[in-house]
Amino acid sequence: MDNKLIALSSLKDGERAIVKIIDINGSEKIRLNNLGLIENTTITALYRSFLGEPCAYLIRGTVIALRLDTTDNIYVQRIR
Repeated sequence: MDNKLIALSSLKDGERAIVKIIDINGSEKIRLNNLGLIENTTITALYRSFLGEPCAYLIRGTVIALRLDTTDNIYVQRIR
């Protein structure tokens, strides 16, 4: 497994990764935690909208859509 951390927004459709750092504070971090997006969770990039955002991700059996300004601040480690 590659140890390099990348922004969640860098994942291509179909790629999987493990969430390592969520560099977001306040109510947005609480909302993400409530959706199951926490450190050491596996996440799969599913698809991007026509204009590039939001992007859909599979997290713990649930599909959620996130904007680029959020995914640029979530750092993951790719699973090969």
